[in-house]
Amino acid sequence: MIGWACAAAWADWPSSAAFQYEYSESVTGRAGEYEGYSDHTGGTGTYRLKRTGDAVSVSARYHWYYSSSEGKHESGDEDRATAVDPTTRRYVHGPIDLDDEALARVPATDLATWLWIPPETEVGATVPILDMTCTLTDRAGVPQTGSVRSPALLVTCEGEDERHDDYGDFGLRYVDRYWYEPSTGLFVAELYEEHDDGSLDGRAGRFDVRTTVTLVSADYVEVPPPPSVGKACLGCTAGTLGFGMLMSMGLVVGFGGLVWLARRSTALPDRLTGTTFGDVSITAVADGLALAGLDTTACSQHFQPFLEDFVQRSIEARDPVWIATSGDKLVGLAFWDETARIGTVLCPDAKVALHLVKRFGQRGAGVEFFAEQRHQGPLGPQFNVHETWSVLARTVDAEQPYDTNTVRRYRPDDRAAVVALLQREWGDASFASWLDVQIARGDPAYVAVVDGAVVGFALAAVVGTQGRFQLALVDKDHRDRGLGGELVRARLTALFRLGVERVIAEVATWNVASLHVLREHGFTDVGELLVQSTSRTRARRNVIRR
Repeated sequence: MIGWACAAAWADWPSSAAFQYEYSESVTGRAGEYEGYSDHTGGTGTYRLKRTGDAVSVSARYHWYYSSSEGKHESGDEDRATAVDPTTRRYVHGPIDLDDEALARVPATDLATWLWIPPETEVGATVPILDMTCTLTDRAGVPQTGSVRSPALLVTCEGEDERHDDYGDFGLRYVDRYWYEPSTGLFVAELYEEHDDGSLDGRAGRFDVRTTVTLVSADYVEVPPPPSVGKACLGCTAGTLGFGMLMSMGLVVGFGGLVWLARRSTALPDRLTGTTFGDVSITAVADGLALAGLDTTACSQHFQPFLEDFVQRSIEARDPVWIATSGDKLVGLAFWDETARIGTVLCPDAKVALHLVKRFGQRGAGVEFFAEQRHQGPLGPQFNVHETWSVLARTVDAEQPYDTNTVRRYRPDDRAAVVALLQREWGDASFASWLDVQIARGDPAYVAVVDGAVVGFALAAVVGTQGRFQLALVDKDHRDRGLGGELVRARLTALFRLGVERVIAEVATWNVASLHVLREHGFTDVGELLVQSTSRTRARRNVIRR
């Protein structure tokens, strides 16, 4: 019956399909021998499917990386090609597209692909996926992971099994969920959860496994980009942007089932001792009001008024946030900008800061982040510094005259022109969602218009009586004409009218033109930010500070 359904669906199946994805698998120790242990495997890759006669050719290319709380790090690349029989969904030959020792011991022709299912499959029908027998449980299930939120076909695989591997000898319970696009039956997302109870070398222990596979892009379903939130200073080049927009287990999906790429997270101890603040707890937060009731004065030298704003913006962008607390004091804040692949760590204590940075470890080797200090370890600096940014400030005590014939408030009909301006400057990234978030928050926004065309854009943020210059950008063909200064004065005027008493900005030290414009308008240097990294080499990226 499954074969007939596949054959019927195959007639209308597209001649080709492709998608890019991200993989994330976290192993978190819960008790006994695994108390405090964690590892993370992650990866990214591309799949291409094409009808070739009586088969579907499958091309898979991906990169994976692994790290553990014991200090182990691995990475690798795979480039695989295989084929699937469309009428049975079974692989025609091996090796299959997944790099997994357990599956490699099973004849390829006994394994069913996970890449698509017959779209007309009814609720309650069985669906083979790899070496598992699963069930279609919902024809309108909303994926619980990834950015696709449209109804999809939900296939569930669950049961009990055993593992006897490097982790030890364990009994396990698992639930594996796959979502598929309804009209084509092609893959959309996967969420795997496993609970293990057993022993390692005779010593009892428990741990959990959580795996997600999510689309980054696909040609058969719309994949909304995660909202990106960024902030920067003055305008002109990538160096004026920051906090936000620059800013061996293979793949185990269902034990004995789908073994994917890897990306392992260091889910580190939640409680630290021996810090300058005494005992400290580190917590992941998902509430924009997570800082309510906390004394935040010890956390940051320059950004204390904006800490809650940073948390709220990160959560709106669905980016992870962690806080470190000691009693009722906030002593550390870390947040990650997934779009820009850069983090921020605000914390004066070296030990706490190190553990906050390790929360970024699941994002791969060579993590970069902003910090106000270069913390020292027993053998010297803990991280390498790749770039320095100046933090500048001035009082806001009067309106500043600016050319209202050239600079005006942003209007909704400016959206396309501003997005195009941002994309011309920073390449092919999508800034539409990022812009929408800023405007929806009510941030004062201005455009510079020359001969009817938008050639400049600038933002500022307001928190009570404190202001902060965000991104400012002038088209490269219209620089050195005073437009940057006009945008500075327009924002200063807006902040004064909103009751702001002080404004800050951050600029990369190599961006001499932007620094000159700000200093010319009364800004003075009050500190610095360091772009630091766990790697010795610098990743090439555009930087927009959140």
